[in-house]
Amino acid sequence: MTRVVIPGRDPSKTRVADVMTTEVVTASLEEHVDFCVDKMKRVGCRHLPVVCDGRVIGMVSMRDLLRDEIEEQDHEIRNLRAYLHQEPPL
Repeated sequence: MTRVVIPGRDPSKTRVADVMTTEVVTASLEEHVDFCVDKMKRVGCRHLPVVCDGRVIGMVSMRDLLRDEIEEQDHEIRNLRAYLHQEPPL
């Protein structure tokens, strides 16, 4: 969209090579989720190929990472509320 349609290029005549990302940013299995989120924010992408031994083994999206972060925060909030009210956590 941002490299073909918005600039007014003709999709039927535009070569992928002319609009594709050439310096792909990747993640490794050892990288922490927070580091991947920061990396995605820095380069302005929403997906990171996960690479192991020079091969792409998966893809992680910003949505995946943020969903995990929200679940973690939700769990922490429940535990804090239980602590404050002296109730066992759910």
